[in-house]
This record gives sequence, C-alpha cells and structure tokens, in this order.
Amino acid sequence: MREAQLRVLANVDTALCEQVAAGLGLPAPAGNPANVTPSPALSQITNVPGPVAGRKVGVLADAGSDLAGIAPSSRRPWPSWA
Repeated sequence: MREAQLRVLANVDTALCEQVAAGLGLPAPAGNPANVTPSPALSQITNVPGPVAGRKVGVLADAGSDLAGIAPSSRRPWPSWA
C-alpha cells in the first residue's frame, strides 16, 4: 500500500516523494509529473490581496474579554452571550 501511494506521489511531486520515501525507509519510485501552469483562478495563495467584500472574520472571546474594540466593526448585533 505504501509503495502504491509513493507511485502516485511521484507523479505529483518527485522531490516530496523522495522525502516521504526516505522517511518510510523505502526507495523513491520514478515519476512523471505533468508540467502545468498554475491557474490564478484556482490558487488559494496569492501575493496580491483581493477584495474583502464577502469575507467573514471570526472572533474568539471569553466572558472576561474586552469587546470595545471589536463592536464598532460588527455589522450584526452581538449575540446575547457577548
């Protein structure tokens, strides 16, 4: 099973496959990774920040937290526990 997964990984990233194989004490199989151009539409990591419209921010606070600096940025009323 490990060898089969290493063969799949070798076709994705040969350097990572070599590291994983070394950690497992197995030889790294030869792979044939595809040469693809990354798509900006599918990327989750960019160097240019995008629009903030639609993004949500969560705030974790306990009963003793000072919420004074957070409340002005909220668009919704605070829940009853806040």
